[in-house]
Amino acid sequence: MKNQPSPLQGIRDLCRELDARVERHPDYADYRNMRGLARAHAGDLDGALVDLQESLRRNPRYADALMNLAWLYVERREVGRLRELLDGRGGRGLSSSRRGHVKMLEAYGRWGPHAALEIVESYAPRESPPTDPWLELDRLWLLWQDKRSTDADAQLRRLVSWVPEAESHLRAVGVFEDHGIDPHTAQVWAEAYRGNPNVAGILRECARICACGGPDLRGDDLLHWSVALSLDLCGFWLAVGAHHDMGRRAVEAESAFRQAVAADPKHAQPHIQLGLLFAALGKPRKSVYELERALDLQPRFADVRYLLGLLHEDLGRVDDAEAEYRNALAINPGFVMARLALGSLLEASGILEEALKMLELVRTSGLSSVDLEERLARIYDSLGRREAADEARQRALDLADDGNTA
Repeated sequence: MKNQPSPLQGIRDLCRELDARVERHPDYADYRNMRGLARAHAGDLDGALVDLQESLRRNPRYADALMNLAWLYVERREVGRLRELLDGRGGRGLSSSRRGHVKMLEAYGRWGPHAALEIVESYAPRESPPTDPWLELDRLWLLWQDKRSTDADAQLRRLVSWVPEAESHLRAVGVFEDHGIDPHTAQVWAEAYRGNPNVAGILRECARICACGGPDLRGDDLLHWSVALSLDLCGFWLAVGAHHDMGRRAVEAESAFRQAVAADPKHAQPHIQLGLLFAALGKPRKSVYELERALDLQPRFADVRYLLGLLHEDLGRVDDAEAEYRNALAINPGFVMARLALGSLLEASGILEEALKMLELVRTSGLSSVDLEERLARIYDSLGRREAADEARQRALDLADDGNTA
């Protein structure tokens, strides 16, 4: 494994892909967060700071973005800002293990790996299997940084004993070997990890666009690396399932998503992916079941509430559809598509005054289409507002001439 390439060598290609995603969906905190982390690993620390701060402006309690920002402050040699981050509203909401990780980063940035190891000892005792296995990767990273190779080798073997399913992935990238870790591979791992297990998400995205791995790294190599850098088996199976889904291999995709559920039964995302898969396969009842399981685990997913509304509407469950559209808007009042769906449903149900308010707000938000203007024209006619109806019909004609028929 002496020529093992860095798993991050294709990161610039991912940055270009994320540029396109952010341009299409500028309000998505997830895309901003991922691009910020990708930019940081590509060396653009200023661009990374802008993206992560914007992600947190849109979602102040976004835990992964907070951890990424903490890591970025260390990379930028702005360690003093970590205390400010922890004391902020989002930082106060972090779990104790995540706060411990940030404190470890602070100690590392101020005093180096030896001091950071003392912090790790306080929040991640070795005596029992860890609740958050990635915390033990902090210890492994710091031991390698502190040049304590014997202790690092022992730590790696503890990890495998605690998370035996990870062994095959660690072996695949050369991090775990019977005779002990190769120094070069240890260096590659440590330089990729750098105190942030969230980098695994970047690798899964790199694997999705495959070619960005470069000639020495295939997509499956990147997925093995994603486990080696996070111990996130659920994320691994989600990525495998997404790969099969894109290839229209539904049976294989479902199997992988089921394995993701088994790897982390408390994670909502595998159920969401199963719900999306079944929706695409024309199985709305199975889709509803999985999405409701996801909401049992994480009730405040506005996108899932919206999708459930669409599915209920397809199944003729009008009251359930209306309730889910309203739930989505209660979580995210700026969710334009949920407002459009609710307005259209209310129009079909004859609740015209409220439907009009909803659809006028959609228009005000900047969304314009022939269908929207025609709906508004029909409501204006029904309410006796002839002039407004004529204006809406004219806008519909103008949009049709411009090719905007959505």
